[in-house]
Amino acid sequence: MLEGKLRKQLGERIRISISESEFEGFMYLKVFSPLATKQNMMKKLKEYAKAEDVITFGSIKGQYDVYINDGGGNGTVKRLKKICRINGQDFKEIEL
Repeated sequence: MLEGKLRKQLGERIRISISESEFEGFMYLKVFSPLATKQNMMKKLKEYAKAEDVITFGSIKGQYDVYINDGGGNGTVKRLKKICRINGQDFKEIEL
């Protein structure tokens, strides 16, 4: 009901995302600017960091350069090291 009211009142000026909560009977309602997209964020981040190349991490297969599953902490670090070595960089040279 709230989503409908927001869409009616604000129309294209917002982007809404609704998802299940871990608490039974509750949901998350997220309201964003329509300009708040992954693509726009990456563009701004690359400009800010003066970076030409980026590596993305995420938990949705096919959406990111490095897929992180539920227990992905150690695997993610190992994958990042491998990517850096392939690109000719020593992992110790990269400031995170």
